[in-house]
Amino acid sequence: MFFGRKASSVSCFCRVLATIKNLKYPVVVSERRMSDSAAAATAHACSGPCTNPVYFTDTYLFNYDDAKIVKVEQQAGAGGDAVVLVTDKTIMHPQGGGQPSDQGTMTYSVDGADVVFQVQHVSKSKTGSEIQHTGALSAGSIDMLRVGNSVSMQVDEKVRRLHARLHSAGHLLDAAFNVLEVQDLIPSKGYHFPDGPYVEYIGNVATEERDAMIDRLNTVVTDLIKENIPTQVTCNDAGERIVNIAGCSCPCGGTHIKSTGEIVGMKVTRMKKNKKNIKVSYVIEDV
Repeated sequence: MFFGRKASSVSCFCRVLATIKNLKYPVVVSERRMSDSAAAATAHACSGPCTNPVYFTDTYLFNYDDAKIVKVEQQAGAGGDAVVLVTDKTIMHPQGGGQPSDQGTMTYSVDGADVVFQVQHVSKSKTGSEIQHTGALSAGSIDMLRVGNSVSMQVDEKVRRLHARLHSAGHLLDAAFNVLEVQDLIPSKGYHFPDGPYVEYIGNVATEERDAMIDRLNTVVTDLIKENIPTQVTCNDAGERIVNIAGCSCPCGGTHIKSTGEIVGMKVTRMKKNKKNIKVSYVIEDV
């Protein structure tokens, strides 16, 4: 079964809120209103089975034993039938907001027999209330997947850490633009997959100025990483989950690093005009 990759489109505005002191650079704190990510970060009402996104509480929670199956489905695909499980709680992040989904396993025993479900993809239902885990059984059979059964979840730690770093690097890029007081570029779209992450901004940087801008961004990014600034996660009065990385705040439903020091090796590599936007590509270490 093929799972598509998609950049996250965002509608946003930037508003100066404050400045952070005691850093090498005066970091401008900005707020982005984002259609997709704000919706992902906001609590939703459930009309059917509902999944509690426990991954919001801790990016580094890789094992979890307090979830129950609430729905089991089979889906036909080009690669054969796939199984879709919905649980009442999950530590697995669904694909969205420009971030790839987690991978991992769910395990439990039925009448002394082990059941092992390999989670290959995680997604949200159309209503947003269900988080769907798609994959295949490597031990056990479909009839052993029963509603009400408790399961243990294990997130692939290496994949989770990579995705958190890639996503957080996009936020750090926003912060670097703010430090440089670049106010005529508005974040528009993000793609935080390993095969070429980038952020697109509405606006432009003149061709002859791009190399110098990349150098300036990389200087600021390197310093912000050295500062090892802690990530802050809060909720606003509207119930949105607000993530602040290096002084740049926005509603976001992704997984993130504990501090900027974990994005070691981040480097802005290219600026390219894409229709009305400027596409800013970056890499991080070990990718």
